[in-house]
Amino acid sequence: MKVTPKSISERPEINLRMGIKSSLPKTEETLGTLISLYLANDEESEIVYGEERNTHLQISAEIYSKMETYFTTQIANSGVQNLKEEVNKSPLYTAQLEPLQVALELIWKIGKISFTDSTLPESGERTGGIRHQKKIQFSANMLLIKQVLSDNSGIVEGAKNTLFDMITGSTLTGQGDKYREKLLLTLNIISEDTHYRLRNGTDEIVFQQESLYNEIVKGDTVVSTDERESVGPFRILKNIVGKQLHPFIRDQNGEFSLKADLDISSIKKYQKLVTTTLDLTQSRTVIEIDTPELELDPLIQTVEGFQALPKPFLLLAGISGTGKTRFITQQAKNSAIHFGLGESENYCLVPVRPDWHEPSDLLGYISRINGTKYICTDFLKFMVKAVVASVDSIQDEEIVWNDLSGVSPYWLCLDEMNLAPVEQYFADYLSILEMREWNEGSYSSKPMMQPNVFKQLAKSTAADGTNSLDVLWDELFEGVENDKKEDLSDLFQKSGIPLPPNLIVAGTVNMDETTHGFSRKVIDRALTIDFQEFFKNDYDTFFEDQIEPKLFTFPLRAQASRNDLPEIDADGEKSRSIEFLKLINQILINTPFELAYRALNELLLTVSCFSPYEGDEAELKLHAVWDDFLMQKVLPRIEGDSQKLRFVDEQGDVSRESKELKGKENIYGKGSVLHQLYALLETDQLADIWGDEEVPAKRPDLLRDTSIHMKCRSKKKLLWMMKRLKDNHFTDFWV
Repeated sequence: MKVTPKSISERPEINLRMGIKSSLPKTEETLGTLISLYLANDEESEIVYGEERNTHLQISAEIYSKMETYFTTQIANSGVQNLKEEVNKSPLYTAQLEPLQVALELIWKIGKISFTDSTLPESGERTGGIRHQKKIQFSANMLLIKQVLSDNSGIVEGAKNTLFDMITGSTLTGQGDKYREKLLLTLNIISEDTHYRLRNGTDEIVFQQESLYNEIVKGDTVVSTDERESVGPFRILKNIVGKQLHPFIRDQNGEFSLKADLDISSIKKYQKLVTTTLDLTQSRTVIEIDTPELELDPLIQTVEGFQALPKPFLLLAGISGTGKTRFITQQAKNSAIHFGLGESENYCLVPVRPDWHEPSDLLGYISRINGTKYICTDFLKFMVKAVVASVDSIQDEEIVWNDLSGVSPYWLCLDEMNLAPVEQYFADYLSILEMREWNEGSYSSKPMMQPNVFKQLAKSTAADGTNSLDVLWDELFEGVENDKKEDLSDLFQKSGIPLPPNLIVAGTVNMDETTHGFSRKVIDRALTIDFQEFFKNDYDTFFEDQIEPKLFTFPLRAQASRNDLPEIDADGEKSRSIEFLKLINQILINTPFELAYRALNELLLTVSCFSPYEGDEAELKLHAVWDDFLMQKVLPRIEGDSQKLRFVDEQGDVSRESKELKGKENIYGKGSVLHQLYALLETDQLADIWGDEEVPAKRPDLLRDTSIHMKCRSKKKLLWMMKRLKDNHFTDFWV
């Protein structure tokens, strides 16, 4: 039958996904795995490439068998012991759906990726660390890629070596891998019509790579830092360029420029080809800046599905057995899965000893017994490991950090942290923590280990005659590639070892006769989480699935600004949170518990991290932030006897009496600062969530699912502290 062609199919406009916080840190591994899946599986146009295992996704046995057969020679020649393990580390199996969609559909255009369960929303993997089964529908661009990797007889072994190296990090191809270069150029050509967004001051610019080339050929550099946060395709473009996967451009010191080993003429020729190609491209994309996803500050959520903490130092308090250490291990495990790291790669447990009294107990020291050697600690090794993971390169004796939104948090657990006096052995960390600086996305800190230590070691020898400093470097940089080891060791000798931005220190805390209390110096610098209140053990649900905490990551800011605060916090020109803290401080003034600027900054950072930007419960969520801040920062500072906690109304107009407690036989420490706080909060600041036993709980849980509602935490704690004050004439925060 002879028929005429059908009219062009109406296709929907492309969703540019410019608001997606799409992080894909292992770009090269993603490409190598995806292309290999296509070639090894008989070039099928569609495959379901994984199977669910508990909450995780892994390659199916059938597909892995084909891949293992495909790479028989490479496995034999490389020494890779477990290819399956390497494949399962790929973001195809560890990353969320949305960043994969941005990379595969919008940038490289090599396939459509989706859940096999069509009832799941595309945002279904943002929280909880769960990965669902996915399928990939390949595009005709895979045929172009196949041609790049082929000769007349098919895919050549050299190209298979390239793909294998991309997946596993092996070095079968050595230097000058021509197939890798051809593959990256082809993918870059395919991506030239992709749209990116950059915010610079009040400007919001939507651009294509062509505009970068146009400026670079003039001898200019181009801004590569979004003043709010790199999102959507732009975030992945920065990762591609930062990982040296772009054939022409590098990203250095917040600027796109021509690669150092290229001549300007090479990009001029390419620029003209790209311009002509775009002139001939029929676009069906409508550019709209008003994306459906709300744009948040980078402090709030650095990685899709992760909640940034306002501080990278946690005190996890509670009686033994409540799950404090498990909380840390699960956070590290889920982060490792997301970023494709090996098990425990980003986790370290350091048991604290009762005889620790100075920083050397934690960071190590020089021993001159039987030669000179630096006694290295697990804390120091892990801290350097976190530095290595977050550093891209060293240029002009300065660290160039990776895109930190694509860097895993490294969780260090100080077990039984207060068996020794924290203020003594942790003094260096407590000071340097407050000296961290963020400037337009760039991070810096004072050194945790001073360079003079390395100068002493450089002049000394170990027992076997080797240089003492070389021995230390071998211990600290075990498994680190030589170039990076040399660059970092040179920098450490000049500037010391900095506190890495991705290190989260979490100390588990018990309060009994064997432990030490915490000074306000420590409490001011930490985020205190009382497990009895925040993650209460419920015997009745022991055999049921537990509601897990959110996935947390490190903050990208140490100092709050007005622009960080959500609209709900505004009261004309004033901040409601600042006014809230002023009222709290009126009660605490002229007591040892008075709050200073650090507390204000911590509150504003907490509001920025946890408070709402939209929704029906915006007011309740803001009050929940204040409630948690009282539990984490204010009430842990308050301890003492009736005289120490006595409230003195010097102004004559601040004193309040609780209406709820008035007339009761047990007046719970009337006249104390605790009673004054209770009276303030019940009638004014937290009235919406204060409630009583008959009123259903309605404040959201900010550390777990915000759809969970609970009673006001600070109300319960204040009643408990006041009861102790009345009964014992002494009280504190700790159980």
